[in-house]
Amino acid sequence: MPYLPIPSGKIFYTIHDPASSSPSPQLTTTPTLILHHGLGSSHNYYAAIIPILTSPTYNFRCIAFDTISSGRLSSIAGSGSDKAQGQSVETLAQDVLDLMDALEIGRQEK
Repeated sequence: MPYLPIPSGKIFYTIHDPASSSPSPQLTTTPTLILHHGLGSSHNYYAAIIPILTSPTYNFRCIAFDTISSGRLSSIAGSGSDKAQGQSVETLAQDVLDLMDALEIGRQEK
């Protein structure tokens, strides 16, 4: 189970590749969904739906992660409630961008 250092601390994440190893011919890359749980929850929130999202019907690559001081991070030194006190929508969003950068997931601008 991987932990990843990002500027705000260390986060836990899981990667679930699509069941179909080859994406549909129209796609050059498999789309990735970043699954961000709500406050007070963990990456396990998505456990029931990940098999559906990664099935050949949808063919997504899913990345679920724990925000700072939640889930598997609540017991890691340096990622406790002291860091949670400074969380905001902006810092949570920045954690997603930092995760994407660390895993080399491209961003698409709309």
